[in-house]
Amino acid sequence: VHELAVDKRGAQLSIGLERLEELTKTSFQRIGLSATIGSPEEVAKFLVGEDRDYRIVQVPVSRNLSLSVEYPEPTSRDYELADRLSILPDVAARLSRIRQLVEEHESTLIFTNTRPLAEILTNRFRAWDENIPIGIHHGSLARSSRISTEHALKQGKLTGIVCTSSLEMGIDVGRIELCIQYNSPREVTRLVQRVGRSGHRIGGVAKGVIIVMDSDDALEALAIARKALNDEIEPARIPKRSYDVLMHQLAGLIIEKGEVKLEEALTLFKRSYCFTNTTLEDLRKIAGHMKEIGVANFIEEENKMIKPFKLNELYDYYFSNLSMIPEEKQYLVVNEATGEPVGVLDEEFVAEYGDPGTRFILMGKAWEIIATSGERIFVNPLENLEGAVPSWVGDEIPVSLQVATEVGEIRREYREALENNREEDVLEILSLRYNTNAKLLLKSLREVKEHVKQGIPVPTDKEILIEQSRDYVILHIHGGLRVNRTLSRVLGYELSKRVGAGIGVEQDPYRIILKSSYIDADMVVEALNNLQKDDWMGIVKKAVEASGIFRRRLVH
Repeated sequence: VHELAVDKRGAQLSIGLERLEELTKTSFQRIGLSATIGSPEEVAKFLVGEDRDYRIVQVPVSRNLSLSVEYPEPTSRDYELADRLSILPDVAARLSRIRQLVEEHESTLIFTNTRPLAEILTNRFRAWDENIPIGIHHGSLARSSRISTEHALKQGKLTGIVCTSSLEMGIDVGRIELCIQYNSPREVTRLVQRVGRSGHRIGGVAKGVIIVMDSDDALEALAIARKALNDEIEPARIPKRSYDVLMHQLAGLIIEKGEVKLEEALTLFKRSYCFTNTTLEDLRKIAGHMKEIGVANFIEEENKMIKPFKLNELYDYYFSNLSMIPEEKQYLVVNEATGEPVGVLDEEFVAEYGDPGTRFILMGKAWEIIATSGERIFVNPLENLEGAVPSWVGDEIPVSLQVATEVGEIRREYREALENNREEDVLEILSLRYNTNAKLLLKSLREVKEHVKQGIPVPTDKEILIEQSRDYVILHIHGGLRVNRTLSRVLGYELSKRVGAGIGVEQDPYRIILKSSYIDADMVVEALNNLQKDDWMGIVKKAVEASGIFRRRLVH
């Protein structure tokens, strides 16, 4: 139920259930199941409606959960494998450890956060050994291919599957002994859901191993694993007053009844927890829009909606918009010099990064966007990958402010310990807190140690570090993806107004990158100070409204 509660599919379902109760003239029991709900009271209200009683049956997940974080170190064999596969030794070390874990267990799921990463990982395993019994499973593969892979694991023909969220839920792939998460899972909810696929037997323990690739990844994974073991699940963000859902349900009521009084529709809609704050004025606005586009007739003085003269307009709209799952558009990337297609980019990536001048990685090469025309993006090749954004970042799961802050807290505690000659003490404290060892912590915190040695400031949960290098200004800030994305857009908007030129912006959960030859670190500090005095929300709205992300979010 947690997957439904947090998007418009759930809002659609909640009104659908209220309409079903009204049609049947009876009240029925509603049961929601989930392994990962951070705000059970909120989700219960979503499921049963605003004014109904409910009962929550909760079993703490931490009792049956075994988690470890591993940061593989390359061996001499890994260096040989790296030469053979033309990959970095660190990558070879991760491949070796995953293969070892798969061989030690009868059945393993290897989760990645994006489809391209699942493909890359699988291809590397097959390049290493074409007979390796590891398959692949994600939403872009044909249904027949996915089913074949599922059956092969159940029958023992495969011992592992590299997968995405496509196997996160309850698809039957037989008994799973181990779940490996490749790179940080980004969210506590994701980790618990994925690792929960293993150990499905009475008294069984869900066993998970997180394989990390760098210091951000390692500290983030430690924070998420600690939260998972302490039942600190992210709260569900339930969408409220979704106008597109209301419009679709109004159309359904008109088809069902022939005419609809807005006051009666409002009473029905407000029974749903997603629409308790809906007003008559909301429905009047929606009704006016429906009249404008010819989907229904609206008699304003009576607050009444009736079928339009052309019924096909109403039926076409209703049955063409049954699903609240957005269709993902793809853009063809074309080499401007040769006219040859390079590949495709997802709409989500284009919405955030699709401006001329953006550098990105596709098909293992770096490209710069020159122009966009319709559903085509024209690019030129680049010599090096510096500053290029991986083309799959649009698929990334957002890291929360709470997780990013905890990563900054670990760095601060270690920095303070180094400054006070208490390194061994704090390593012992952190090892106990995060159920790990000093070796992994030292590897994850070596950049902090190097900074302290050289007298360079360390970014933490309480300190922002701003660096400048050529045309780049980098803010190291432990804000999480959503906070940093918002702040990057605001800074880009304010600075571009000041210098009269576009500012390139990128972000991840721990830093914001601003690219322009017209700005420097002092200007960024000044902009940050001014934001504290100005109308923050007003600036955010202006900055976001001008972005591709906002347009995509509005449409979907």
